[in-house]
Amino acid sequence: MKISKILIIISLIGIIYIKTFSYIENDKHKEIINNELVGFKNIYSGYIEIGNLNIKRLIMEDDYSMLDKGFVVMKKTDNILLFGHAVEYIFLNLHNIEIGEKISLYLDKEYKYVVEDIFTVLEDNYDFSNYDDKLILITCLYDDKKRLVVVAKKDYLINK
Repeated sequence: MKISKILIIISLIGIIYIKTFSYIENDKHKEIINNELVGFKNIYSGYIEIGNLNIKRLIMEDDYSMLDKGFVVMKKTDNILLFGHAVEYIFLNLHNIEIGEKISLYLDKEYKYVVEDIFTVLEDNYDFSNYDDKLILITCLYDDKKRLVVVAKKDYLINK
């Protein structure tokens, strides 16, 4: 009887710890986003979120100097290109992404994308002219001469 009560108490403590840790991690992202907003409220374009990889970052449009300040930088062409460093809370875990994974992009409204291709390119080979209306994420790899590229298509079942 005592052993079962002890096991129940240990289980409850474990569940409370996991929920608290999860809450703290989510609040940490909210705090990061809120801290980023200080001084940048009028110039950020939106944010990207990849829930499974714990990525949630503000996006700045066409200002590559903001890469070193921890932002993701967006360039719009026929596609949306997002550049970000492979460091903590930016695109560090992007190499773990898988085909079929969901990405949320919040600009004027929320857009949902599904990853359809993952590959590497040389650092100066950014020719994406064979793509149209895609979300393309680009980040550095441990090899400074290569970049990881993630291509995602709009999820038209959600984006109506």
